[in-house]
Amino acid sequence: MKLSKEELLLASSSLSSEKKSHLYIVNCPAERYINTLISKSGKSLTRSILRRIIFILGQEKDYDWSTLTIDEVYFVKNYLLELDYAPSTINQYLTVMRMVAKNAWMHKQMSAKQYLLIQSVDRVSGYRIAGRALEVSEIFLFYHIVSQSKNTQLMKLRDMCLFGLMVECGLRKFEVRSLNCADINLQEGFFIVITKGNKGRCIYLPVNIRYLLENYLLIHPFKSCPDAPLFFQFHTNHIAKNRRLQMASVNNLLNRYRKCTGLKRFTAHDLRRTLATYLFDIGVNINMVKEVMGHECISTTSLYDRRAIKRTKALMKSFSYKI
Repeated sequence: MKLSKEELLLASSSLSSEKKSHLYIVNCPAERYINTLISKSGKSLTRSILRRIIFILGQEKDYDWSTLTIDEVYFVKNYLLELDYAPSTINQYLTVMRMVAKNAWMHKQMSAKQYLLIQSVDRVSGYRIAGRALEVSEIFLFYHIVSQSKNTQLMKLRDMCLFGLMVECGLRKFEVRSLNCADINLQEGFFIVITKGNKGRCIYLPVNIRYLLENYLLIHPFKSCPDAPLFFQFHTNHIAKNRRLQMASVNNLLNRYRKCTGLKRFTAHDLRRTLATYLFDIGVNINMVKEVMGHECISTTSLYDRRAIKRTKALMKSFSYKI
């Protein structure tokens, strides 16, 4: 019996350990491939995908990736297709398996025939309309619920700043959690963040976020510590601890408040999508949106442009055949 997407994520996460390097055997092509990646987020995502592949194949955590076969690649591909994963996600899994196979072949751990067979597995065509953009009223409601919660003032400000940087500055989940207090230049109204591809990007602060950060940093308990994380964890008794907020904690934080507001489901990346969609809706030029979002290619930016969909929706709402 196949598991749902949620069950697959939960089950595969049980393969995690505090030291992720223990997941793989010595001289492992999967580990070598991970070491070629530059960004921490890329390494983390690849490890997560590899753990899920191991689970799907019913293998142990010390699976020998040099024995990967074309049949196993097809099994993973078909498994994900049956779970109705998006084509882009399935292709991500296929890419990881191809790159691991390539690494094994380059180090003479896999035959050329086996490697070429794995490379021959076709990508999945098609696409999905991803996520949704929040309405402005939903953004204000989220802020309101956080400010009225029973949490301490420090926790409220932390959570509002985190939400604000994602929805009003377009930060990705890994970007917002990687920020340090020293990265924020309130006097000049900007901060530097390390984005995809290990590149630094200057982001200017909107008025609302600048105000929230000013108040937050006034009471931030670790701001004078070296490399103090901007967003830290709390003990269960609401006592702050100088440890960086985890990726999963960002999701949990957003979901907890979302349920309190009664809003429709949204993901962390939907907050980034909200900014791009709003900028398009108010008529900002696509080149400027590209700069704000920090995209390398304008084709990536165009994926966030939903204006044609909205026009089509408005047209069809009032459409009817007339005699």
